Amino acid sequence: LKVGNSPAFTFAPPGIFGAVTDPGVGQGFDADLAKQLFQEYLDERGFTIADFNSAYPLVMGQLNGLNNSASDIAIKNWNDILGVTVTTKTVETAEFQSSIAKDNPIKDAFSMFQWAWCADYPDQNDFLHVLFNSEFGSNAVRRNCADETCTAILPDDEFDKLTLTASQINDPEERQKLYAQAEHILVVEEAALAPIYYGSSISLTKPWLTRNFPNMGAPDFMNWI
Repeated sequence: LKVGNSPAFTFAPPGIFGAVTDPGVGQGFDADLAKQLFQEYLDERGFTIADFNSAYPLVMGQLNGLNNSASDIAIKNWNDILGVTVTTKTVETAEFQSSIAKDNPIKDAFSMFQWAWCADYPDQNDFLHVLFNSEFGSNAVRRNCADETCTAILPDDEFDKLTLTASQINDPEERQKLYAQAEHILVVEEAALAPIYYGSSISLTKPWLTRNFPNMGAPDFMNWI
């Protein structure tokens, strides 16, 4: 990407309250493990890779105007490393939003999609709870759904309990622990999403100017000297 973006292993970026700061936590890249797990999956079902590609024609949804180079690289990895065939479908905003809506029937949805998220406020509630809680969130990844339009959800979901509890208590340390557990469930246990990178922007500053870089929002010019 060549613009200073950093790789993501969990969902919320540094600077967001509740973001996981341990670099050893989360979903990393391991081609050998991916091949091993995929082969186990094929063996369990008596599939060859050709059988898989025939049974599951995977489509990656891409939003027109979004930088889709990261998902293009992911698709190349899946093809080169696993032999999985993935086609892309680039659409405009209205069609993209309609496809990823949790109540859109599965048969009409993308198999997977690349998506970006910008914080409304610097707290994990705006990341894990608002986006992925199956009852209260937008839940575009359709986790914990009991039917194909997600009109019903399965009971006693641990991730949902964690993000709901964290949204209702005030103790920062306890909230941090709950969000760390929820991140692990989302990106490692369920692998409901594959974090790719945290975005960044580039700016030029005169050498005589000392400035700060807030975690989110517009530059706070009043603090530049």
